[in-house]
Amino acid sequence: MLRLLRNVHVIDPLSPLHDQTVDLLLDDGVIARAGQDLDIEAAEVLEVEGLHAMPGGLDIGAWVGDPGFEHREDFDSLSKAAAAGGFTEVAVWPNTEPVVDGKAEVAYVARQGERLPVAFHAIGALTRQCAGTTITEMLDMRDAGAVAFSDGLQPVRHAGVLLRAMLYVLPFDGLVINQPFDDSVAPNGQMHEGRISTLLGLKGMPPLAETLMLQRDLDILRYTGSRLLVHGISSAESVARIRRAKEEGLRVYASVPLMNLLFTEDDLASFDTRFKVVPPLRTPEDRAALIEGLRDGTIDLVTSNHLPVEAEHKECEFAFAEFGASTVQHVWYGLRQAGFSLEEIVELMALRPRQVLGLPVPTIATGRPANLVLCTPHTHWTFGESHNRSRSSNDPFLGSHQTGRIRGMARGRFFTWIDE
Repeated sequence: MLRLLRNVHVIDPLSPLHDQTVDLLLDDGVIARAGQDLDIEAAEVLEVEGLHAMPGGLDIGAWVGDPGFEHREDFDSLSKAAAAGGFTEVAVWPNTEPVVDGKAEVAYVARQGERLPVAFHAIGALTRQCAGTTITEMLDMRDAGAVAFSDGLQPVRHAGVLLRAMLYVLPFDGLVINQPFDDSVAPNGQMHEGRISTLLGLKGMPPLAETLMLQRDLDILRYTGSRLLVHGISSAESVARIRRAKEEGLRVYASVPLMNLLFTEDDLASFDTRFKVVPPLRTPEDRAALIEGLRDGTIDLVTSNHLPVEAEHKECEFAFAEFGASTVQHVWYGLRQAGFSLEEIVELMALRPRQVLGLPVPTIATGRPANLVLCTPHTHWTFGESHNRSRSSNDPFLGSHQTGRIRGMARGRFFTWIDE
């Protein structure tokens, strides 16, 4: 089908069309033509004032409940939510039932993107059943399409297991992902250990629980020479340690969850369970260090840390509420709120995640496959229940005022326009 996008301002530093306003002709999943005042018969014309186009984002580490927990989120609902948030691709955790720890499960994940607007990549389990004991056949999963290996929501507690996994992936230059959180340091922790946890009488999770495991992982990385993505850091000390590791030449990457860029421990003062997440929201000083780390390249990318939870597990006493927030729809908006430019957002959401995973980086240029997001950066609106595309409503952004709006996306033959 021919579709003509008229007067679109392109934001793509890798494209010859960057910072130009052009007409884009999409033909059967390809950007067929780009230019001024294109006149194409039989083309469906879309023209919206202030429309911008950017390469589609890729989210690393969102959780989907298919199979086993489809009542929380399935691939169809995650696809709609991700598209509404500016993502055309998502790499999902292996923590399903059954666990994604073999090539058949990896292939199942990949097949979902063949029928949906958003493509899905499997992060294969690093250990069988994500139990942290016996490493999986990661080479088989890599050949089936796994883009990285991790136990996802379960940090690898056993140093020897992580060591063997990093040595295993070294011959094919695979990527290991681990979230540094030693829960033995903070058993039954509910939030950041600090002023607010003391006032509320809640058991805290100190930054030490993060930096202990982070330092262990960096030491193993130095020993093996492998590649490691430190997923979801939250403290200033973690930023400093990763900065030193990169200066040393270690092949380490780091990500930060969106919520840790926008919120702090103060947002939990009212016992709002929507802000109960791992890693926990920490101090304003930590938040400032995370933003600085993103700007200077110490932190490579932003993740949604999307973890949908049923209402009955959130609308309860704080100590009994589950961790997690539904956030995949908000990364683009949150980065705008944090003061990042559109060019920086393209870097953080589209370019760096794919570079870390070794996936092709899309660009908006004639002859290239369509993989782009359409937005109106200056639209003012309020995110309400009717805008939620996820199956879960544990969304800390409900009722928030937004500047800028994702309007649609194109990936290959799929084109999605998001209604008001």
